[in-house]
Amino acid sequence: MRHFCSSGRASFAGAEWAELDLDGAIWRIPANKMKRRQEHLVPLSRQAVELLRQLYPLTGAGLFVFPSARAASRYMSENAVTAALRRMGYEPGVMTAHWVGIRPD
Repeated sequence: MRHFCSSGRASFAGAEWAELDLDGAIWRIPANKMKRRQEHLVPLSRQAVELLRQLYPLTGAGLFVFPSARAASRYMSENAVTAALRRMGYEPGVMTAHWVGIRPD
């Protein structure tokens, strides 16, 4: 998903459903989340919009697009993504999770 839009990894990890306009294909990152304290508009590709529409039934009732499994008030950590990769059978040194993407080591 990160590869379909251009934003910093921290803002991507903490994306909130209320910030997304899927019909308009825009993600409005509020000024208080940005380093320069100015609202940032991120155009969403059609692929990103489609992925977000598929994700909505799973996490759309909560605050975050990628919520923590342990606390609804927090977003998913890189460690949680890494743990999920391990449960899927990826060994350490083969696949690594980063909020900039999941990539081969």
